[in-house]
Amino acid sequence: MVQAASLYDFATGRQLVVTTDLPGVLLYTAGYYREPDTAVCLETQFYPDTPSHPGFPSCLLQPGEVYEHRTVFSFELIKNENTIK
Repeated sequence: MVQAASLYDFATGRQLVVTTDLPGVLLYTAGYYREPDTAVCLETQFYPDTPSHPGFPSCLLQPGEVYEHRTVFSFELIKNENTIK
């Protein structure tokens, strides 16, 4: 498991930390809403187009194998001088 991403809100001190055993993470944002930046999604996965790149970790699942990976989303509160009280 490695830390793949973290998001931090300076106004509130909230932090999201994403750890995973997968090699990649994809970030989606809600730029298409009327009020931009109202949502975000972090999706852990293999690298895009993995089968075409022999140097990438394999995502191939053989018959009888079990697909098992782990992703942990943890939240923390970090106080700083800019945090709203």
